[in-house]
Amino acid sequence: MASLTDTELVRARWRRHLSAEALDTTEHDDFAQRGLGPRVPDLAFRLLILPYDPDAERLATEGAVEQLNAQRSVDVGNGTIHFGSRVIPTAHATALVTQFDDDMPWQRYVAIHRNGAVELGLGGQYRPRTDSNEVSIKLVRLVTATSFTWATLELARRIGPEVNDLPHQLTVALPDTAGALLSNLATGYEEPGSRYNRMPGCPDDHLLWHIELERLPADSDEANAVALSVASRITNAWGTSQTFYLDRDGDAAGQLNVRRARQ
Repeated sequence: MASLTDTELVRARWRRHLSAEALDTTEHDDFAQRGLGPRVPDLAFRLLILPYDPDAERLATEGAVEQLNAQRSVDVGNGTIHFGSRVIPTAHATALVTQFDDDMPWQRYVAIHRNGAVELGLGGQYRPRTDSNEVSIKLVRLVTATSFTWATLELARRIGPEVNDLPHQLTVALPDTAGALLSNLATGYEEPGSRYNRMPGCPDDHLLWHIELERLPADSDEANAVALSVASRITNAWGTSQTFYLDRDGDAAGQLNVRRARQ
């Protein structure tokens, strides 16, 4: 950014767009549940990459449809992330959606907005409690969220190379995390509920991070580094610095094993 004044103007534009999506603060009663968010019941993970100028219209619906049809699957690391099978235009974005049937709610989506913003939404997973409480326990699928973050960053850098070198903002939101458990861990780690995994639930009601990027990742390795930084923030929120998102053993030891992503 050229100057402090320019920086504040860009941040003001970002805040305005985040407010419209209830992603500027966790204080909203409908935090993360505006825009496309409500189309995924029990939304667990939402990511929004805002371009330098989110007020400018860069992509018509036809262009977004073409981009998404070409990027239904993205190869990252040792695996492939499948974003969805059905392209659905909406008022402000075009989404690539996974759903059981045409009249069923969305399970997950990746979307390209008219202003060039790229968005990801992943549905939640629950398991019954073992005590007398009838409320199920929310599970946050760590490897899945990290792998889809990597793939979404890859998508973002492919659709608009003319603005990739400008600053962007990455927003990561996990609503309703109080008591939630980290699951879908990397190879070599026990899942929650086992005798070797007694990690407590998340102490925060919601999680939200705004990460300023000087530019979009230049290649897949840089996109991976950003995704791993997101995973680190998530695990820190559970009170640990353990890299539960990197395999401990096997042929992917020390790496994000995309093949473990739940799709």
